[in-house]
Amino acid sequence: MSGYSNGRGVLVGSVNTTDATQTTILSIPIPASTTTGVNGYVIARRTGGSAGSAEDGAYYRFEAVYKNAAGTPTSIGAVITVVGESQAGWTLAAAVSGTNLLVQVVGAANNNISWKLYDLRVHQVSA
Repeated sequence: MSGYSNGRGVLVGSVNTTDATQTTILSIPIPASTTTGVNGYVIARRTGGSAGSAEDGAYYRFEAVYKNAAGTPTSIGAVITVVGESQAGWTLAAAVSGTNLLVQVVGAANNNISWKLYDLRVHQVSA
C-alpha cells in the first residue's frame, strides 16, 4: 500500500484534485482467502480555482466489507455517509481493481481540492 502510514491499523492518505476526474486516495490490498472490513473518514477543502466558493468543504464517513475468494475480491456491502458537502458534485467511492480496494474521490471542474483520509481502519480475517 502506498501513500499512507501504518500504525496500529490506522492508515492515512491524501490527494489533491483540480477537476471531476475520479482519483484514488488510497489502495488497500485484499489478500486471497480473506474477508476485509474497512472504515474511515475523508475531509475535503477547496483551496482555489475559478469555480465554487472560497472555503467550500465536505466530510464523509465510510464502511465497507469485501471477500476475496480464489483471488477475486467482491463487495459484500458498503455504506458511504455524506456528513456534509458544499458542492453536491464532490463524491467519495470505493471500488475494486485487481486485488485491491480503491478509496476514490471526485472533485469538480475548476476546483482545487485538498482531500485527506484519516482514521482508516482495516480489519482482515483469513482461514
